[in-house]
Amino acid sequence: MSLPPGPFPPPPPPRPARTWDWARAGQTGLLAAAVAGAFTSLGAVLAPGRWTGAVIGAVALVATVLVVVRLLLPWPGVAPVAAVLFGAWLVVAVFGDPDAVHLLPSDQTFDLLGETVRSGAHEIWVGKPPLAAGPGVVLFLVAGAAALLVFADLCVSVEVPVVSGFALLTPWLPGMVLGHPTSVWSLVLTAGPWLVLLADVGRLTWWRRGVVVACSAAAVVVALALTPVFGHLPGWGEAVRLLPFNQTISLSDDLDLRHDLTAQSDHVAFRYTVSGVSAAELGPLRVFTATSFDGAGWDIPRPPFGTTDPPRGPLGTPAQGAEQTPTVVTVEIVGLVDRYLPITASARTLNLYQSWGYDEERDLVWLPDRSAEGMSYTMETLVPAWTADQLRAVGTSAGPPDALTVPDTPHSADIAALATQVTDGATTAYDQALALQTWLRSGGFVYDTAAPDSSDDMVWGFLGAKRGYCMHYATTMVVMARTQGIPARLAVGFLPGRTGRDGVVEVTGRNAHAWPELWFDDVGWVRFEPTPSRQTGPAPTWAPEPSSGPQPGASQLPTDRPTAAPPATALPSPGGTVTPPATPAPGRTADRGPNLGWLVALLGGILAASAAAFAFVARRQARAAPPDLEQAWVRARRAFARAQMAWPESTTPRQVLTLPLTGLVPGDENDDAVRDALTALATALESARYARPDSTRPVEGAPVAAWVATIETGLRRHRSAPRTR
Repeated sequence: MSLPPGPFPPPPPPRPARTWDWARAGQTGLLAAAVAGAFTSLGAVLAPGRWTGAVIGAVALVATVLVVVRLLLPWPGVAPVAAVLFGAWLVVAVFGDPDAVHLLPSDQTFDLLGETVRSGAHEIWVGKPPLAAGPGVVLFLVAGAAALLVFADLCVSVEVPVVSGFALLTPWLPGMVLGHPTSVWSLVLTAGPWLVLLADVGRLTWWRRGVVVACSAAAVVVALALTPVFGHLPGWGEAVRLLPFNQTISLSDDLDLRHDLTAQSDHVAFRYTVSGVSAAELGPLRVFTATSFDGAGWDIPRPPFGTTDPPRGPLGTPAQGAEQTPTVVTVEIVGLVDRYLPITASARTLNLYQSWGYDEERDLVWLPDRSAEGMSYTMETLVPAWTADQLRAVGTSAGPPDALTVPDTPHSADIAALATQVTDGATTAYDQALALQTWLRSGGFVYDTAAPDSSDDMVWGFLGAKRGYCMHYATTMVVMARTQGIPARLAVGFLPGRTGRDGVVEVTGRNAHAWPELWFDDVGWVRFEPTPSRQTGPAPTWAPEPSSGPQPGASQLPTDRPTAAPPATALPSPGGTVTPPATPAPGRTADRGPNLGWLVALLGGILAASAAAFAFVARRQARAAPPDLEQAWVRARRAFARAQMAWPESTTPRQVLTLPLTGLVPGDENDDAVRDALTALATALESARYARPDSTRPVEGAPVAAWVATIETGLRRHRSAPRTR
């Protein structure tokens, strides 16, 4: 198609002035907001921590790269590729070394990155909501958020923005599958930006956009109003609980007080029957024990421990001097997937028809492979019934030396002084242990599974906050007992579950528990229970709770014990003052994640570099076409797109005039007017873009608004009028 005659001579070879597609940049911003909002839904399964800031920072960085690259290099596909490369570099640089950020990775960086990935996968596999997100979990979150944003942005680029909505649902899946309710505000933060995006991508008129926004707001309000109603309907949310992959339970063999051992799960771990005594008299079934504690976490040796040849005779040290009841326990594994088997705390013989091994030092049974549903075994044991007098009559000098090690922390001396104060007046090791148990069970401490671990010295932090779960109580008693010369270790297993009418005891993940075991000569390891009774039931019969009257050492126990939860800084000290817990010491931190300072600095650097690049390009393109012509061209292109006659954004005005535009019927008065207006607008835009500095072109006086009105009105009539060919 040739240009019509007019005052404009043929233009020179096209070299279009740069135009900034700020509308597309706004769409990327809306997607970034929706992705960040979607990841807030993970708050249902993750404990509060620095992962939120890491995800938001990563999304902001990747969104900035998408916007900047698309503005400076507007060729298709360049921005997504640049964002993927940047995201990969960001993950390697930040997570390749937990202590520093390396701009250029090394072989060691990738080795450390692999360890972090494996650690994160292990945390996700064995963790229980609310999971404390370590560096490995944060790595998965950051990488997932970056990938989700790039994919959603690509969906908008290829004009299928609805698909991005399905992608935004992926962060919601963990909470849905695990049956944990998500905050309604996560719905608002996700759906709000995405619905606004749909209205913008659709290039609707302003009044239609208003209708979309109003309907979207109404939909969100209705969802907020009906969510509580549906949440209380019978069976709501139970379907996902029946999924087979959601039934397994595993006790972490990498114990750390940062992770919540207590599994808030109703899924069955195993069932067992007991004859001779009741399940309560039998006590908890132990899975493994731990002796080495560094102040922040327990070190659990990994199996295998020597040979898998089953030893002959009883496993463990038989009880002496106590009344014993012959008992038979038959266990059937249901959902427990672990390397260790639940066994009785007392010595037992084990009948298991498959390969297994026994570690005498730790008194645990391990498997070459993990336990699986359908596995069953029988234990025969003699359940001892110790008395307080029997335990008072023996000492503790023959205990294992490593069970007396107290971790060297900034507050080791303070913990020892406090233990001395609590046990003051107790004349035997048993009375000291009983005083510690009594103080922890009734000393104003609050059982709280969501209590954060805020210090490298976890015992000191727990004593100051007076909030925690079984791991905190048990570890505190172990350390305080060791300071008094009593060998102690940590035991992990399951409390007795619910006994059915058929006598079968059903144990779920909710029954997971940790408790201290103290050594007594000629007796062996004896269980104590410092965790409050509302979670564990009564204390053992040999260590009963005081009913009334003075107890050994009771008159010297700290008296400043409130009945409600005390302030986080209240900690009784030997001097009669209140000493606040120390701030986390350098080194091992309680919630070590990526250095957010680096993310902020990196984002600031990218923004500064982008501003400089924009300023440079803008200066080079200061002689661009008048804004009204460029805006008119964009409006015309959108009008043709709505009429199913779209052309690529990179097409020049001259090339547009050569397109067939088959939707316009030659000879039709309306369509001819549209074609003439498009020709005039394209010619004026070319002249404005490519004119020489000394030339004077009458584009300023051109009726730009009239051309655009003719195109938009004519194409609207074109779409609504019936056509015959």
